[in-house]
Amino acid sequence: CPGVMVHGVVANGILTGEMWRELPAWMAIACMLVAGILAIMTGARLPPGMGAGAIAGLMLAWIVFNGIVLFDKFNLLLPMGGPLLVAGIVFGVSTLGRLIVERLERRRIRARFSNYVDPQLVDYVEAHPGISTFEGQVREMTVVFNDIANFMPLTRQLGRETIPLLNEF
Repeated sequence: CPGVMVHGVVANGILTGEMWRELPAWMAIACMLVAGILAIMTGARLPPGMGAGAIAGLMLAWIVFNGIVLFDKFNLLLPMGGPLLVAGIVFGVSTLGRLIVERLERRRIRARFSNYVDPQLVDYVEAHPGISTFEGQVREMTVVFNDIANFMPLTRQLGRETIPLLNEF
C-alpha cells in the first residue's frame, strides 16, 4: 500500500500541476533567526511563566502557519523543527541566565544591606516584602537617652550581650 500511495500522490501532482516545492535553505535559516530573536525578546521582557506561555503560543502559531498555509495552501516545504528547537533552547537559556543574574544581584544587595543594618532585620524585610516599603509607622513609644561612661569599649567587649545589659539598666 505505501508504494501504491506514493505513486498515486506523484501521479496526482503531475496531473494537477501541484507538486511540492522545497524552499531555499536560507529561508529556513531566516526562520530560525527570527524564532531566536523572538525568544530572546520574550525571555528578556516577560516573567518566566508568562514567557513560557508566549513561546508556546509562538511555536503553535509556527506549526499552524507552516502546516496549513505553506504546505496545504501553497505546497511549499520548509523545515518545521529548526525554528521550534531554536525558540525553545534560546528561551530556556535566556530565562536561566536572567535567573542567575537576579540571584547574584539579590545576594549582592543582601550582603551590602547587611553591612549597614542588623542581619535579622534583613531577614525580616526579605520575609515580609509588603512591609519593606519603608513608609514608617505611627506608634506611641517611649525613648530613653543615656550617656554611659566607656560605653563603646563595653559594647565591643560584650557584643550582643550589651542589649540585655541596657534593658536591665
